[in-house]
Amino acid sequence: MPGSPPLPPESQRLRALGHPTRIALLQHLASSGPATATECAKYVGASPSSCSWHLRALAKAGWVEALDQRHGRERPWKYVGDPDHVLPSNPHDPVTVAVETALRGQSRAVEDWFRRNRHRFPANIAEMGEFIDAVLWLTPDEVKTLRQAVQDIMASYGRYDPRSRPANAVRVVSSWSAVPWIATEEDSHD
Repeated sequence: MPGSPPLPPESQRLRALGHPTRIALLQHLASSGPATATECAKYVGASPSSCSWHLRALAKAGWVEALDQRHGRERPWKYVGDPDHVLPSNPHDPVTVAVETALRGQSRAVEDWFRRNRHRFPANIAEMGEFIDAVLWLTPDEVKTLRQAVQDIMASYGRYDPRSRPANAVRVVSSWSAVPWIATEEDSHD
């Protein structure tokens, strides 16, 4: 964006994601569009003043920006990144590991809540909950290819602009992971 200040170093940007409320705020702004701290509070389950404080911290790290000069909780904020951005993965950086763990935990919490509560939804919504697991034999290059294919498919359904969504569309959380199978004593007898 022209005239924008330079972004802080990547480690500082990642460190800003070290709180679950900030991750929830980013997910909400990326999927729903601009919102005030008061509007965000309803989604993330925190107070408007807490959301306002976390949004300012995210702005300092370059994740969000204020849309105008209104003050306090009524200032609208927008996500300024790519909604489909994959965080750089560095298994030796504790900040990156903490952020990945927090994101994964939040996704699992949403999935677990839906599994426990899907009976409360109309059938057409309850049936949308899909959980797929598979054990695959892949090379490192094949994992990269698969990750890119999944990311491309998810991006094609992102519809971050509300005008592009079908009338009956509902927000769906979708996450993907591929991790090496950890061999155990029993696995060695295959």
